[in-house]
Amino acid sequence: MKKTPFLVSTSIVALLVASVFSGPAHATTKDSSMNTEEAVERLVELNPGTTEEEMSAGLREYAEENGQSYEQVVDDALKAAEEEEAQWQKDKAEYEFDRETRAAKAVGKLPRVNVGGDIFYNPASTVGFKHGHVGIYAVNDYIVEAPGIGKLSHRVHHSTVKVYKTSKLLYVKITETRRRSAGKYARDKLRNKPYRRNFAVNKDPYADRMNCSQLVWAAYKNSVKIDLDGNGGPGVYPDDIVKSSATKTWRTY
Repeated sequence: MKKTPFLVSTSIVALLVASVFSGPAHATTKDSSMNTEEAVERLVELNPGTTEEEMSAGLREYAEENGQSYEQVVDDALKAAEEEEAQWQKDKAEYEFDRETRAAKAVGKLPRVNVGGDIFYNPASTVGFKHGHVGIYAVNDYIVEAPGIGKLSHRVHHSTVKVYKTSKLLYVKITETRRRSAGKYARDKLRNKPYRRNFAVNKDPYADRMNCSQLVWAAYKNSVKIDLDGNGGPGVYPDDIVKSSATKTWRTY
C-alpha cells in the first residue's frame, strides 16, 4: 500500500517530462492531422519560390510583433492560403479554355472607370501561384499592378489588361476623394518595385518588394488608413480584398 503514492507521483513526473520535451515542431494546428512544421511546408508549397526558412522567419517575426504564438500565426496563415486556393479552384472551374493553346479565354479588356482608386480582380493566376490577381486604377484609364515574377510594378493603360469569366470590378466604400487619393498614391509611390513571392506574410505597407494584393492593400493603408484585408492574419491575398467588408463588387464578368 505504501508504494501507491510513489507510483502515482512517478506517473505525474513522466507526463510533465513528456510535455516539456514535446517541442514546437510537433505542436498541431487547428487541423489536428497536420503539425506546425508540416503546415509551414504546405505554406511553402502554396507560395512557390519561397523556402521553409524564409517562411518560418517571417511568421515568427509577425508573431513577435503582434503578441501571438507562432503556432497560432502559422495556423491563421495556412487557413488563409487554403481559402485562397479554394477560391482559385472555384473560379478556374468556370474558365473557358482554348482547345489549341489550352489557355483561358479572355472575355474582354478592362474598361475605363469613373473614379480612380477602383480595384480589379482577375481569377487568372500568376504562373505557378494558385490565387487570383488584383490591381488598382491610378486614374480613370490607367491601372497600377504588380504583374508577377521577374517584373516590376508598373502603370499601364486599362485596355492592355484582359478580363476573364468571374473577373470583378470593385470600389472601396469611402468618398470618391479618398478613393482617388489611394489611386494616386499607388501611381506615385508603388511603381517600380520588384515582385514579392510570399503572400502568406506580406502585410508590410512600405516593403521594397510587393506582390499584387500587397500593393493594393498598401495603397489604401498608407494613403487613407483603410485596411482591405478581409480576414486578418499575416497575409493579404487577392480574394481577401474582394471579400473585405470595406469593398463592394460593382461588376462581375
